Amino acid sequence: AFYPFLKEYLNTSKFDGLLVTAPPNNIVKLGGKLSKEFDIPLFIDFRDFFNDQLFNNNYAFNLNAEILYRLSILYMKKWVKPAKFLISVSPSYAQTIGSIFNKLAFPITNGYEKELFENSVIVPNSKFTIRYIGSCYEMQDFTTVIAGLKKFTETRSDVVIELVALLNDDVIELFKKSINPVFLKVIVNRISRDEVINKTLNTDVLFFPCLKGYRGIYGTKLFEFIASGSFVLIAPGDNDVVDNLLKETGGGSVANSVNEVSNVLEGEYNKWLSGKNKIVVSDSISKYSRENTMLELAAKINKFL
Repeated sequence: AFYPFLKEYLNTSKFDGLLVTAPPNNIVKLGGKLSKEFDIPLFIDFRDFFNDQLFNNNYAFNLNAEILYRLSILYMKKWVKPAKFLISVSPSYAQTIGSIFNKLAFPITNGYEKELFENSVIVPNSKFTIRYIGSCYEMQDFTTVIAGLKKFTETRSDVVIELVALLNDDVIELFKKSINPVFLKVIVNRISRDEVINKTLNTDVLFFPCLKGYRGIYGTKLFEFIASGSFVLIAPGDNDVVDNLLKETGGGSVANSVNEVSNVLEGEYNKWLSGKNKIVVSDSISKYSRENTMLELAAKINKFL
């Protein structure tokens, strides 16, 4: 039903280029067909890939999965062939997808909404506030960060560790078993978008474990975290795009051991005591605003028109 409508629309309207976003993958097929039929330059954006296990360092295809994957790629290569270039969510995704389809590919990250953090009001916390905000994934390993938090709080009294809408009873139970309840606060239900932004801004350390064994995945919250000016603790890191982002932007630190977690928290705690623990949002961070990532994409498309 979508094809007849677009065919009629393109017969009466002129466009310089055609940008399609996948998934779903049938949109890629539709884009390839329309590009050929109307001789319009095609650009394909893979916000996700039909088999994310390609980015799992520990995954091995079984025979059925291998056959299905190769058949899918065989068809998709035909649909992707007209594209001038491909884009995807991270350097690792772009490199892998470009290699699969033998196409030029660029990373355009999901980024963050700049207006959410403009004219923000920061209220100093009466206690050193450490937060995890949002739901978690099965592939995240909280073991290191929990042990590091436990070690850090053994010699502290003015600390609060808040889990906001984590939505995983097993992980919450791990925190409760390890962390002194004096320090731990659990907000079970989801909160409003405004509340999320307010907590993101008014946190001393935001922590986030990377997806174990995966590469190329930033996570939906990371760009908002670094845009907030709150210190971001990644524990453990991914030895890939997340680690590189933290190094590039100076938005926080990566810790891969219990001692590293505790030491990073100690350093940020001392900054908090002096009132100098907020990070200035520099150009290296603001380049990841959605306004700037879209300008980058527009510039790349313009070169091919």
